[in-house]
Parts: sequence; C-alpha cells; structure tokens
Amino acid sequence: MQAAVERRYQRSQIQASAHMMERQIYDGTRPVIGLNRYANPDEHFPEVSMIRTPKEAKQRQLDRLHDFERRHAADAECALDALAAVVENGGNVFAELIDTVEHCSLGQITTRLQETVGRFRPMV
Repeated sequence: MQAAVERRYQRSQIQASAHMMERQIYDGTRPVIGLNRYANPDEHFPEVSMIRTPKEAKQRQLDRLHDFERRHAADAECALDALAAVVENGGNVFAELIDTVEHCSLGQITTRLQETVGRFRPMV
C-alpha cells in the first residue's frame, strides 16, 4: 500500500475514473437528466455580461500590496523561515500560517512553500 501511495496510484485511478465519467456524460452514454437527457432544446442560456475590473482598482490593489510588503519587509523573512521550518519538521502548519499572514503576502507564502515542498503537478 505504501508503494501505491508513493506512486500516487489511487489519485491516478480517481482522475481516470472522473475523466471517463465526464466523457460518458458528454458523448451521451451516461444520461444526466436536464443536461443530456430531457433538456429543453428551445431554452437558451441567459446572456451574461462580462464585468472587468477597472485599471484604477487594479493599480490601487497593487499599491496596497507593495505598501504592505514594504512595511513588513523586516519581519517577512523571519516569518517565512519559521513557516518553512515548521513544514520541514512536520509541525502545526496552520498555527504558523496564522502568524505568517501578519507579515507576508499570499504570493510570498506560496513561493516559499513551493521552494520548501515543491509544486503540485496532477498526473493526468
């Protein structure tokens, strides 16, 4: 069982099963009421207008982020080091994250965690 977990056998089987089920739904061999069976062909999806964030709002958020990172620059590296140490030692990551978000942005935390444990890549 350990070898299967290390090779992500269960995950690959779940993904393959989900892919097969989606394929069956869309080719019609697996009926889903209202989706591919008994759907009203005259009924059309409503028009949904696309909402874009104004450039000023994006810039305002970026300015807030840079200001936050500048104000917490002295404490950020220590907080990220502490988080990485907890992850490597198998400690309570959630409790350390609560402390880390006081001084670090989501991008900083994600980058450090990817450096520490790697990046998830689905096996499909």
